[in-house]
Order: sequence, then structure tokens, then C-alpha cells
Amino acid sequence: MSRSPVAELQHIQAQLQALREGQLSATAFCQAHRDPEQLLSALPPAFKQVWQDHLDRLESSANFAEESCSFSAADLLDGLTIWIEKAQSRLAKSA
Repeated sequence: MSRSPVAELQHIQAQLQALREGQLSATAFCQAHRDPEQLLSALPPAFKQVWQDHLDRLESSANFAEESCSFSAADLLDGLTIWIEKAQSRLAKSA
């Protein structure tokens, strides 16, 4: 089933909250949201690169203990939250 960009973003936001609460693994989150087509096609191309970079780092950090790699999982989740906020703003402007 295809979702609208806004619905896709809301789903990602809910899944990010589940990840923060430990109800979803970083690997599962990354696999499920690697390429949210409808959402990314509704945003400028730079959003896709930033999204994929965040997921790559999150996936890499999942292979290590919380703070044992060069970036913290908490900072990565905060970065994803900021990306979501910027995407929401961009989608609202284009609506």
C-alpha cells in the first residue's frame, strides 16, 4: 500500500519513537525506512542524501555498544528527529 508523503513521515516518526523506547531495533528501523519513496520524492534531493547518511551511521552504531563508536546513538536519534522536523516544515510549505 502506498502512503502519502505526510503519512509516510508520520509513520517514520512513530517508528523513531518506538526505537527511542527500545521497542524497535536500530537495524529493523533502518531496514524498514531505507528508502521511503513517496516522502523522499516530495522533498528536495538533499533530504535523501542526509536521510541515507543518518541511517548508515545508525546502522553502523547498532553493531557497537552505546558509545563505543565515533558517534553516539542518542545524537543520531536527535539528528533523525531534526530531519523529520525539517521535512515536516518543507511538506507544510508545499501543501
